[in-house]
Amino acid sequence: MPLLSLLPILGRPFVGSPLEALGPWVARLSALPAVAPDALVHTAIGLEVCLSSDSIVETVFLHGWGHERFAQYSGPLPEGLTFASSRKEVRTVFGRPSSSADEQVLEYLGPIGAWDRYDLPAAHLHFQYRMSEPGIVLITLMARGTAPGA
Repeated sequence: MPLLSLLPILGRPFVGSPLEALGPWVARLSALPAVAPDALVHTAIGLEVCLSSDSIVETVFLHGWGHERFAQYSGPLPEGLTFASSRKEVRTVFGRPSSSADEQVLEYLGPIGAWDRYDLPAAHLHFQYRMSEPGIVLITLMARGTAPGA
């Protein structure tokens, strides 16, 4: 299932969503102990799903290798991109981002890589890049209107 086909699950209940149809590991996802009452996390496959208090899918995180101790998500990424893709390659595919920042050091988070956010009609698509090297470390799909600063 292509990544962008997951956009319709945002803002909908997790149970019965297309996300459940991704395979048996997703069925096991909801049975895992949650790190928080509103998060379904599977570090071995690089997937994290954040839910509202009434189990509505708000955010899907696809982790690159080693990000926050996750394995790399191995499912399809949009438009032939991979976690090795550079920021330039992402921008070639998606164009000018709606919002972006270069590498920086934040007082409360420490050093973070550059990022680009695309405000799509149905959702926000966010790419976080590795520090000081090419590659994507995290891809985030967020329900429309939920991205910080959107």
